[in-house]
Amino acid sequence: MKTLSHYIVITTLFIGLFLGGCDSEPNGRDAGEWPGRKTINVAVFASPGGSTDLANRTMANVMERELGATISVLNIPGAQGGSAANHVWNARRDGHTWFGMSEGALAMPVFGAHSTTSRDWHYFLICGTPGILSVPADSPYHTLEELIAAIRDRPNQIRMASAFPGTVWHEQYLVMSKAAGLQVRWISYPGSHPSQVAALSGEVDVVLTGLGEQVELLRSGHLRPLAVMETEPRRYEGIGELPPISGPLPELKDHFPLRQYIGFALPADTPAEILETIEGAFKRAMDSDEIRQFGEASHSELFGYSGEEASALFAERESRLTWLLYDEQLARHSPERYGIARP
Repeated sequence: MKTLSHYIVITTLFIGLFLGGCDSEPNGRDAGEWPGRKTINVAVFASPGGSTDLANRTMANVMERELGATISVLNIPGAQGGSAANHVWNARRDGHTWFGMSEGALAMPVFGAHSTTSRDWHYFLICGTPGILSVPADSPYHTLEELIAAIRDRPNQIRMASAFPGTVWHEQYLVMSKAAGLQVRWISYPGSHPSQVAALSGEVDVVLTGLGEQVELLRSGHLRPLAVMETEPRRYEGIGELPPISGPLPELKDHFPLRQYIGFALPADTPAEILETIEGAFKRAMDSDEIRQFGEASHSELFGYSGEEASALFAERESRLTWLLYDEQLARHSPERYGIARP
């Protein structure tokens, strides 16, 4: 007959085995070691289908393996990036909520969308694709020179689409318009993909987004490329050689290229040990075949910048972008209000 002490011993052994099994995670980490079992969420500030979305999804797939964690990508467009930024900024500083963004996030404070600046974030910059100025296949404009002539003949009547204010495509449009004296009717969309859809549907006459976002539409003939937003011609497989925007507009040579920088960020006051773990996984991911293949497929330059290197780059870009927006009377607040020096 089993005694009470016998049951106590069996029960104690069972509890010990159960608790012992809970001392480690399925990925081999000890319980409590970051990231643990909790899902990491990447809040992307743009709509699905654009470069920022696709680059973050590709990186998330690779870093899942590197971190041994589940990473989910959520699209939270709106408020010129502020909706996603607020979501991340208000989350616990436990490293499980990331901000999927591009250089467009630097404009948030002067737009009144979010109060932080580049000093408040720890950046991980993945890649960037060149800007392409394109028209629908049935457009009457077959060359950049024809488009420029139409813009000059009909000021503020040619409709141009790009992603929301502050993004690199909007910045390129502003610089081009200001330096070359081109007056177009610029229309903002919540991301590059809806900008391109607007061109295909006839809502706009011309679209300025990234090559990586346009490439399939260019190869299929749905969009016709007129220029690359560079100072030298570029040849792309399946597309051919594209003239630089500075060809008929030499005044732009002092202003281009303006690079796109896509990546993700965490609040700078995230615990240092968590940021160090992400740094290591990020560097390994940047060396992976998947990221290399993504760069080739999207015609993107791979960067892999993080930490102080990324912060210095973004601080300089923040100064130029925010003061440009302020000088063009597009910003609600002066960059000076946030301690951003004029370049």
